[in-house]
Amino acid sequence: MDVTAERADIDKKVSGKTVCTIFADAVRNWPDRTALRWKRDGEWQQLNWREYGDHVAAATLALRDLGFGPGQFGLIMARNVPEHVIADLAIVHAGGAAISVYNTLAPEQLEYVANHSEATVAFVEDEAFLNKFLAIRASAPHLRHIVLVRGSAPEGVIRWDDLLARGRELHEAEPQMFERSWRAVGPEDTVSLIYTSGTTGPPKGVVYSHNNIIWTLESIDRTMKLEKETLISYLPLAHVAERFGSQWRGIYDGFEVWMCPDPNLLLPYLLEARPTLFIGVPRVWEKLMSGIHAGLAAEPDEAKRKMAQGAVAAAVTAYKLRRDGQPVPDELAAGVERAQPLFTMLRAKVGLDRCRIPVTSTAPCRPEVHEFWAALGMPLFEVWGMSELTGPATSVPLDDHKAPSIGVALPGVEVRLGEDGEILVRGGNVMVGYYREPAKTADIIDADGWVHSGDIGMLGPDGHFRIVDR
Repeated sequence: MDVTAERADIDKKVSGKTVCTIFADAVRNWPDRTALRWKRDGEWQQLNWREYGDHVAAATLALRDLGFGPGQFGLIMARNVPEHVIADLAIVHAGGAAISVYNTLAPEQLEYVANHSEATVAFVEDEAFLNKFLAIRASAPHLRHIVLVRGSAPEGVIRWDDLLARGRELHEAEPQMFERSWRAVGPEDTVSLIYTSGTTGPPKGVVYSHNNIIWTLESIDRTMKLEKETLISYLPLAHVAERFGSQWRGIYDGFEVWMCPDPNLLLPYLLEARPTLFIGVPRVWEKLMSGIHAGLAAEPDEAKRKMAQGAVAAAVTAYKLRRDGQPVPDELAAGVERAQPLFTMLRAKVGLDRCRIPVTSTAPCRPEVHEFWAALGMPLFEVWGMSELTGPATSVPLDDHKAPSIGVALPGVEVRLGEDGEILVRGGNVMVGYYREPAKTADIIDADGWVHSGDIGMLGPDGHFRIVDR
C-alpha cells in the first residue's frame, strides 16, 4: 500500500475516535487485566482497567462540579504516580486539555505556562510542588482550583481524596453523567499541550488534537504491533516520549504499566517488573551497559571473568561482521551460540531477560552501545520524532534491524529530504500548531503541510534514514 492510500486507510480506521473512546474500549475489553502498578509505603499496589476507569470517572465528575469543562486547561505537576495519569484523563474526559509540567520548573517558568495557557485547575503531588503554585497563585488570575494529592492541604486547596469522594457521590446519583461528558468530546478537540524547552525564548505549547494521538497510535501499531506488554513509566510525563509511549499507547494496546516515580529507582523496578517492552534514552542504555561491564569486572574468579568477558567480546565481533555484510567464521558463531545462556543471565541482571522490544529514542546512541546490546541478543530499535510530530515519525522495523539508523517512515507518514538534507515530515501525526503562536507555527509547518525538523539526514540504499547533523 502506498503512503497516500495508507494514510487514507488510517484516517478511516480512526474516524470519530478520541482518547476517551479508546479508554472506554480498554475498560470494556480488559476490565480485570492489571493496568497500573506502583509502590507506596513499601507495598506494591495496583489498579485493573475497571478500577482505573472508576477513578477517572470520579475525578471527571468532580472537576465538572467545580466548573471545569470544554475549552479549559489543567496543569499537572507530579512524578510518575497513578494520580498523574488519572488526573490527566479526568481533565480530558471533562472536555479540557491536560498539561503535564516538569517538576523542576522554577516558579517564574510555571507562572509563564499557567498564564500562557490560562489554566483553571492544577494538580500537584506533594507540598513541595504545592509551594511552587502558591507562590504564583496571585499572579495567575485564571487558576481557580488547586488539588493536592498527598500532604496537608491549606485553606483554599482541595484534597485529592475529597475530590474523588465528591465525584463518587455524583456518579452514584447520576450514573450516566460521566459517559455524557466524554461522549461530547470530539476528535478535533485539543487533548493536550506539550511545552517544548525554550532555548531561544519562552517555551512553545505544542497543540495535539485527539485525532493526532489516535492517528499516530494506529500508525505505529501497524509497524510495531504490541499487546499485553509490561512497561515501566519512568521518564517525565511532561515529555512526549513518555506520554505517548506509556500513557496513550498503554491505553491503546492494554499495557501493564509500572509507575516509577524516580529514575534513580529504575534498576530495582526493572528487576521487579521484568518488562517485555522497554523504552530508554541513550544515557539509560549506557548506564545499564556500564553496570553489566562492572559486574563482569568484579567477578573474583579469574577464569569465569575472562570467559564471560571473552564471550561478550566474541559476540560483539560476530555482530559487527553480520552488520557489515561479512561472513561469521563457524567457530566464532558456535562460540556465540554456546554463550546464549550467559547473555540471558546478563540481561536478567538488569531485569531485561523478558524484553522483546528494546527501544532507544530522543538522541543517537553511540555505536558501542548498539554493538553491546545486539551482542547480548537484544538489538536496540531506534524511534525518531519530535514533539511537533506527536512523538514518532520513523522507526527501525522489527524485522529489518539496522544501527545506526532512525529507520523508515511510519505507515501513512511521508518523510523526505529537503535540498539541504533537512528531514521533512507530513502526516496525521503533525501537530495542530503552537498554542497562540501562528507565526512560529508557520515557521515550522510550511504551506504544504511539511514539518521542517531541523535535523539533517541521509537516505541509504537500504531504505533507512540516518541523522548526520542536528
